[in-house]
Amino acid sequence: MGEISETYSGGTPKVSIKSFYNKKEIPFIRSSDIHKNTTELYITKEGLEESSAKLVSKGQILYALYGATSGEVDISKIDGAINQAILAINTHDNINYFIMLFLNKNKDKIIKKYIQGGQGNLSAKIVKNININITSKKEEKEISTFIKKFEKIFTLYERKLKLLSWVKKYFLDNLFAEKEYPNLRFKGFTDAWEQRKIKDYASYRRGSFPQPYGKKEWYDGKDSMPFVQVVDVKENLRLVDHTKQRISKLAQPQSVFVPTGKVLVTVQGSIGRVAITQYPSYIDRTLIVFEKYDTRTDKYFWAYTLQRKFDIEKRKAPGGTIKTITKKALSEFIVTITNYEEQNRLGIFFLKIDKLLALYENKQQHLTEIKKTLLNTMFI
Repeated sequence: MGEISETYSGGTPKVSIKSFYNKKEIPFIRSSDIHKNTTELYITKEGLEESSAKLVSKGQILYALYGATSGEVDISKIDGAINQAILAINTHDNINYFIMLFLNKNKDKIIKKYIQGGQGNLSAKIVKNININITSKKEEKEISTFIKKFEKIFTLYERKLKLLSWVKKYFLDNLFAEKEYPNLRFKGFTDAWEQRKIKDYASYRRGSFPQPYGKKEWYDGKDSMPFVQVVDVKENLRLVDHTKQRISKLAQPQSVFVPTGKVLVTVQGSIGRVAITQYPSYIDRTLIVFEKYDTRTDKYFWAYTLQRKFDIEKRKAPGGTIKTITKKALSEFIVTITNYEEQNRLGIFFLKIDKLLALYENKQQHLTEIKKTLLNTMFI
């Protein structure tokens, strides 16, 4: 690397003085920012002069040297300054993008070779001595152009996902009522919505699992079934296709069975994840299953109502996080309910949005796998 490029790392002001930061003067790029278009922190011209921080330009390679981000690499998307955790690389023959792809493809090999057990830091000296496989300028350009076109497609789906997520949030906030009437409504619906405590509207129970956790006989085996935990609940009202663990036939009587089509919500760990079960399973005590309702209820409407309610409660909580919700606390939550016909219309509407989100997510995942395969086959 040292033979084909110039490299330098940055720094941080020795003293944390307010006048050195946060005046929106110079984006201050840290290792956690190298893939981003913006930075959370800015350094002032005075701060730059009082430190060993160095300026970088769009198009330079940014290579993370320290800690959990060691080996992360990207092309700088902004002009800014870097701290000591980043090595800036500029190739002599203007092949920054090609070299970035090479470093990205070989990240695991580099970490394994130079950082024992994945713990520790890289250094400028190590990076300069990394052996780089290069080819003719023509082939380097062809490979770079091809992958750039591929990444533009990926970025397109990423933008669609962000836009669609914003659209979903907008309609959730406006088609669901806080009190008697929502801000927006489908044609033909005029009745007032009703506020109800969850304990008065729905019957629910918490999951369970035989103790102690970890006993071999509680898992797998003949006639074992999916065992749903927080980690198995996705963001799109679905469970993962295959749960992390399966519960044995011996343990099943000491857990809680959930048939297909029931609404679940997580109440510990990642609070407020909601799913409608797409297969029969048993559930952990970190989840609650809704079994019956006071009146006819559309399950999708109820799932979105819960999802939205938990989002509101999180925003109210200190720091925007809730560590746990007891069954008693959940019972006092107030939700706003409409008639079944409007519930059904709303459920279908948001289900269509979620299906589109899932489609774009799947395409992104597929593109990621294709890119990984391309890098493995096009680079030595």
